Amino acid sequence: MSQKTILVVDDEPDIVLTVRLTLELEGYRVITVGTGEDALEVLQRETPDVILLDLRLPGIDGFAVLERLPDHNPPVIVLSAHASGGTVQRALEMGCREFITKPFNPDQLSAKIRSILNGV
Repeated sequence: MSQKTILVVDDEPDIVLTVRLTLELEGYRVITVGTGEDALEVLQRETPDVILLDLRLPGIDGFAVLERLPDHNPPVIVLSAHASGGTVQRALEMGCREFITKPFNPDQLSAKIRSILNGV
């Protein structure tokens, strides 16, 4: 089985470090970027298996990244501290598969990624 790749799009260094360590311990290849523009650039040359996407980013935000994903592929998990009902609903309507609120439980994050990768 080939190693699965996770693209992490977040501008908070502490969050990026926690997510990277959590996912690398699970055996995933992790690519991290801090802006929506950088995420779109990576997606020109890489096809990650899952994207972890913050909504509040410098430059174009997570919603703008969601709008530019073809056919909601790869699957997106939004990881955001901004989880008002309207924000969650908008993200889900725009095609994200899961919405995880920061601060997050690393075990919950791992379980949601496994669930998506296993097609559950």
